[in-house]
Amino acid sequence: KTLREKEARPEVSTRELATGIEELEQRLRRENPAYAQAARLQAPTVAQVQQALQLDEALVEYVQFHPYDEATKQLAKIWHYGVYVVRDSQIPVVAIDLGDAAPIDAAIQKFHEGIERAKPYAKVKPSEGQARAAEATLAKVSATLGHLIWQPLETSLIGVKRIYVAPDGQLGLFSFEALAQRTNRGSWQYLVEEREVVYLNTGRDLARLALTAETGASAQPAPRTAVLIGNPKFGAQPKEVAQVVAELPSTVPRRIISKAASAGATLGATVDQDRARIPRDWLQYDELNSLLTGAERQLHGAGWIVTTKRDRAAVEPAVLQLQAPRILQFATHGYLLEHANFEKTGSWENPLLRSMLILAGANRATPEQSLFYQIGKDLLTESEVQRRQLSHEARQQARHIEVGDGILTAYEVTGMNLQGTELVNLTACKTGLGTVTPEGIVGLRQAFFFAGARALTTSLWEVPVAETTRQIGDFYARWLGGTGGKLGMTRYAAFRQTQLAALAHARKTYGAGHPFFWAGFIYLGDPGDLKARKPQFQRNSGKIK
Repeated sequence: KTLREKEARPEVSTRELATGIEELEQRLRRENPAYAQAARLQAPTVAQVQQALQLDEALVEYVQFHPYDEATKQLAKIWHYGVYVVRDSQIPVVAIDLGDAAPIDAAIQKFHEGIERAKPYAKVKPSEGQARAAEATLAKVSATLGHLIWQPLETSLIGVKRIYVAPDGQLGLFSFEALAQRTNRGSWQYLVEEREVVYLNTGRDLARLALTAETGASAQPAPRTAVLIGNPKFGAQPKEVAQVVAELPSTVPRRIISKAASAGATLGATVDQDRARIPRDWLQYDELNSLLTGAERQLHGAGWIVTTKRDRAAVEPAVLQLQAPRILQFATHGYLLEHANFEKTGSWENPLLRSMLILAGANRATPEQSLFYQIGKDLLTESEVQRRQLSHEARQQARHIEVGDGILTAYEVTGMNLQGTELVNLTACKTGLGTVTPEGIVGLRQAFFFAGARALTTSLWEVPVAETTRQIGDFYARWLGGTGGKLGMTRYAAFRQTQLAALAHARKTYGAGHPFFWAGFIYLGDPGDLKARKPQFQRNSGKIK
């Protein structure tokens, strides 16, 4: 009988209904590959993660937890860090308790304090003695951290070349490549020199990326499109921004989230209060413009179709309307708004509203001039419309132009269409930071994956402009080809070789490989060489393995 016929019977049992639903579920999976794929992506299993791993690869997933106290028969109040080491299906999963989280978090904080002390080196070159002393101080902190979070894993990582790291808690704010150990010669060696490190938001992401990877004949050649957004005119007046927006296509972007609509109870009532806490004194830098020009030249030279939006053209609505370019690069300021106190605000906040990119008009944006009416060639604010005493009908017929506030939050990013975007390159300070939650680091690094991007490069601290410009150029040369670059490198291979070159450059230039100069950027997501995993079915059961 069909499920509907069974529902019509008053004596039908719950077990029969469950069986009927299961039968329909399995039939859909057998007959509809798209449904089967979507179902697999919802809840990847450990077996699917293992299937995505090569023999010389491992997933290292950190977790925070409350340990069980045998004395009280309850969960302890303190936090511990733990880690799962996942290899291919022939090797059992290893779980390790790393102990109290407090000394680990303290070491991470001390590491970032060392990075902060190196910030003056971006403007004033340190002496070789200063650079070596600073590196030694920071490397000792890093080595201590390595003893706590890495050394216990080493026996489980024998023969592993690439490690996918899914951090939790404060570990999400640390560059694992900078884990240091002293060599026999007394110098410092870093993890990046020994192993490949690819970051994930969660270990499940590896299975999802592998399941959606396209290789060989199954891959459809996509247009080689790149969009570069940077060096915005932060001081653009609202009407200037409106003029740019008025020239954009008037089609409604897919899944765009209105900031005005988002300020209700769902996201918390602190949005307007938070606006006042966002700096409005951002400055343009010639270096960002040079970075854009260099990337544009490289991409054009490699045969890519490049669209560049800089100065007053780098407006928020233009970003939200993008339709899945293969490369999306931002060269602007990033900002992380500190968490507001619940007792003061009376509301829980969405952490995706706290991580943001700064775009054109951010310094001058006001709620009173966020909406313009286009009547003929005129762009009128609400107050100007009222002064002209325009009728309700005239208002309705006018084109409504929302200019935004020049602040692209991570929440808004989740509504973008980046399905098919191979790489988002965030050339902005601290864009890899976010709010530490039980779901990981919630911010831009998570939002771009929600929007569909397959890979992301982002920064954990304020990387020097000169080093950033050099690294971006070297990365594109290695990945896309060009003068001095290799053809055919995968995205991550190009990224790692660029990072190693930056480390070598720091050692040559400063006499020391201080991580401030080379470890600020991290690579998340699809490394570019994942093999597509096709669904497999068990005989006679219809169940996906």
